[in-house]
Amino acid sequence: MSRDAAAAEASPWRPLPAATVGHLAHDLRGSIHVIRGHAELLRAEAVNEEARESAGYILAASNRLGGLCEDVIDFLRMPAVASGDMVALALHEMRKSLMPVAADRGAGLRIVEPVGGGAAVLVHSSVRRVVSHVLEHVVRTAAGDVTIGASIRGAGDMLLIAVSPAALGIGDGEDGIIAVAAELLAAHGGQLSVDGCRLELLFPIVT
Repeated sequence: MSRDAAAAEASPWRPLPAATVGHLAHDLRGSIHVIRGHAELLRAEAVNEEARESAGYILAASNRLGGLCEDVIDFLRMPAVASGDMVALALHEMRKSLMPVAADRGAGLRIVEPVGGGAAVLVHSSVRRVVSHVLEHVVRTAAGDVTIGASIRGAGDMLLIAVSPAALGIGDGEDGIIAVAAELLAAHGGQLSVDGCRLELLFPIVT
């Protein structure tokens, strides 16, 4: 299927108005900030180890929630259709943002570039943002070491990025961020799928 045909058949992504996203972001960030601040206070003033540990759980959960909210807010600000803005995508460059996430979890990260695909490919800027956020989210939520690999598909105009293991699911709404990313990628003629512990991102590239 050509890229034009894939884009025509894809479900349209309807972003929220900028003002609505701005209000949503303000409310979410403010609430999370309050939870995080009080959790830090409770941990600092804990009377015993059990109370300190409970406050630590609240703090860790609020930090993770903050990261997830930032992902969702960024997704909601993405344009509905691909623009003419093309950017380079290279997995080894994403290592800079992915390695600290993996290191924070004490996990290993292995990145395999596509064979014969060169150091980078050209994609729409919105596609690159979706891919970046999905990869960070997968690394953040994975239970162990993560391997990310890429290969050129079709007639050389599609890039497949596979991540494993990925503790995610989109069919039953298990992971909201992945479900949102799947719709955004589909709006650009791509596809996001989960098969067991393997997540795949397939999207058009400029050749």
